[in-house]
Amino acid sequence: MDKEDLQPRKENENVVDQQDLQKSVDSSQEVPTINIEEEENTLPLDEYGNQIYTSEWLKENTSIHGWLSFFLFALALGGLISAGSSLFTIKPEDYANNFFLICTDVVPGLCMLGVAIYTIYAFNERKANAVFYGKFYVALVLVTNLLSIVIDDFDETGLNTLKHAVRGVIWSIIWFIYLINSNQVEEIIPSSFRTITRRDWGIVAAIIAFPLLCLLIGVIQINNTVAERTAEEYNLSSRTLSENERTDGKMIFTIPNSFTCTEEEVAVDEGVKVKVYNMENEDIGNCTLCCDYDNDVTRKNFNEYRNNWKGDDASEYNETSVDEGTRYIVGNTCIYKISSYRVNGVDVYWRFFMLFDKSTGKVAVLSCYDRNENTDYVEELLRSIRFK
Repeated sequence: MDKEDLQPRKENENVVDQQDLQKSVDSSQEVPTINIEEEENTLPLDEYGNQIYTSEWLKENTSIHGWLSFFLFALALGGLISAGSSLFTIKPEDYANNFFLICTDVVPGLCMLGVAIYTIYAFNERKANAVFYGKFYVALVLVTNLLSIVIDDFDETGLNTLKHAVRGVIWSIIWFIYLINSNQVEEIIPSSFRTITRRDWGIVAAIIAFPLLCLLIGVIQINNTVAERTAEEYNLSSRTLSENERTDGKMIFTIPNSFTCTEEEVAVDEGVKVKVYNMENEDIGNCTLCCDYDNDVTRKNFNEYRNNWKGDDASEYNETSVDEGTRYIVGNTCIYKISSYRVNGVDVYWRFFMLFDKSTGKVAVLSCYDRNENTDYVEELLRSIRFK
């Protein structure tokens, strides 16, 4: 009985051993489980097996949101405002109509728009120089507003005000600190990934140097122009004149027959004075004549001059337009307008003329009042004006 009992037990043991062996074989052939998400998020390796950041990996595994999104929006808006204000609000006459001086304001505005556009692109594409250009844009805003405050050249309203400049300084300081300390900026463009190339520094140097070069050239041209005008004025002033001729160095004219003439210097700008001639004949009327530099031969410019010359007394009466237009006198362009006013039952005529000489960039401004009884003096005076 002992032998029979032992025999089945051995068979059972063999079955168990075979099952265990099969399980071990099956288990050895199982494919290991791989976490696909972890594999995708793993940083790529360089040729030495070290993990490195790439623009592609950062773009796939990071997102721009929150304050960084707002910063990029502010860049886009600020760049458009900078370019727009420099292009559409600039007045050439404020820069003596000098192309290079105009560029000192227009070019920086366009450059700021360009830097803003590239910065937005660089952050979205996870470029290694994105933070560098973001800081550079903020620095441009800081410097331009500080210069505005130092120069103290502000308008009463609009974008070019002291209040706006102070806001710009505060804005730039806040965003510069943000770009340095932001965890999101560090996540989007890690410090170890950031690089600045010689090309980046070259672009920065060009943006800074070009307006300075334009300023230098513009100042040299203005100084040369002033020197030429001074020599020309000296030449006119040193000429021998007839008894009825007068000169302020810019023009020579002849006093109309039977008119008396007095002269005075009037301040038209800070440190700038213009000699004004007042001529009068009690039986005919009176006129005022002066000369300055202006080559803007447009009706808009003419109207601005005329409104500045229009007396306060004239505003109290109804104005009737008699004649206006453009004509040529001795080769010079003359824009004019004649109006009449009813004053104490008498018609008083105001004749306003601007005589432009294109070759010298000068303009003679003539304002006359009379009762329209004798107007020959106006033509006589206009034809006597010589600019060189």
